[in-house]
Amino acid sequence: MAKFCSYCGSELQGGQDCSCQEAAPATEDVSEQVGTQDIPVKDDSASQGAPVEGEAAPQQVAPKKPSNFSKYLDAALNTFKAFVKKPVSTTVKSTEKEAWQSGLMLLVVNILVVAITSATITARIYAMGLGSLASIFGVKSTGGFVLWITTFFSALLIKTLLYAMLAGLVYLGIKIVTKKELGFLKIVTALSVATISLTLIGLVSFIIAIAAPSFANRIMGAANLIFMILFYLGVNAAVDADTDKSFYAIAVSLFVYGLTTIIF
Repeated sequence: MAKFCSYCGSELQGGQDCSCQEAAPATEDVSEQVGTQDIPVKDDSASQGAPVEGEAAPQQVAPKKPSNFSKYLDAALNTFKAFVKKPVSTTVKSTEKEAWQSGLMLLVVNILVVAITSATITARIYAMGLGSLASIFGVKSTGGFVLWITTFFSALLIKTLLYAMLAGLVYLGIKIVTKKELGFLKIVTALSVATISLTLIGLVSFIIAIAAPSFANRIMGAANLIFMILFYLGVNAAVDADTDKSFYAIAVSLFVYGLTTIIF
């Protein structure tokens, strides 16, 4: 009778032993090695910006807020640009918004321009009287230099006082005549924006003063008329009172300012 292997079922010839059990352990070892082999897995955390263990997570820097000075400076530049295109509407809108911070910057620039132009005109007239046409600022001689410095600081002081006087007169005039109260800062805003006209004409007068200082001086005097008209329009639009009464209050203040300007 034929014999068969009790494990794999193979027929055994002449009492031989089956070798199926000898190969089994080797196969199982291979299977166990394959089953326990570590398969590397790609870590995408680095490419996705995830923090690596042991390293601090990157901190997000908050955007720096602009300072108040930068905001007011930008507003002043925008007002200057808008004034060149629409002087009346820009003066009125700025007064209604009470943008006095940016207005003061424009006022400071105006005072500096007027002072430099006035000093140059005076020194050029002095220099031309001495026959010194080569000096642009009129300060070729020691006397001309002293005259320029003296006129510059005098113009700074006088112009500042004149503007302060005008704002105070308008404030009191409106309060007394119209029985209404207009915010002082709105008056300052109207005055500051209206001075842009004087700044622009002052720059032109400075150039003219090199060759014709007397004519440049007359231009600066006439420029006050444009300034006063714009200032009146800005204040009159902001005041909530009878138009005729506000006219008298503002007009009288401007008359005193103009008369004082001629004297000084």
